[in-house]
Amino acid sequence: MALTETCRNCLDELAGVISQLTDQEYSTPLIVLNNSSLGGHTRHVVEFYQCLLEQYSSGSVNYDLRRRNSQIENEVRFALDQISQIGAYLDNLPEDLELLLQGEFHSGGPVRIPTSLQRELVYQLEHTVHHMALIRAGLAHAYSHIEIPPLFGIAASTIRYKMQVSE
Repeated sequence: MALTETCRNCLDELAGVISQLTDQEYSTPLIVLNNSSLGGHTRHVVEFYQCLLEQYSSGSVNYDLRRRNSQIENEVRFALDQISQIGAYLDNLPEDLELLLQGEFHSGGPVRIPTSLQRELVYQLEHTVHHMALIRAGLAHAYSHIEIPPLFGIAASTIRYKMQVSE
């Protein structure tokens, strides 16, 4: 399975979960999430993908420059549309490209690190799973009526490890 397909499947799983929420449930700050919302975590994931997909053709990516769109974090339907657009875009990516990752990751000033499109897609995937785990915790705390897939928010390496241990 291609990495882009794995990313798309992960995003589809996220979409399937958030599609069960009302806009109010989706946008309500939850104490268990340090007063962020399920929509806030979704927005963060969506905007990181959007940032990569908008910038990679320039040869560099800077996640600090992502746009912050509150509509993604407040409206389920809008978030689902954005996720769908990302999925369609993933289908048309080049196989790989050398990139330069830029940002201010600490107080020492700007950093420039060689990377690649494939490496950044791996980052996107792991980043998404991390936020899905937080979303899962928020759902368990506040919205027990939502159906959550059994492996939602669990890293592939953890799934493989648990399968080996249970054998």
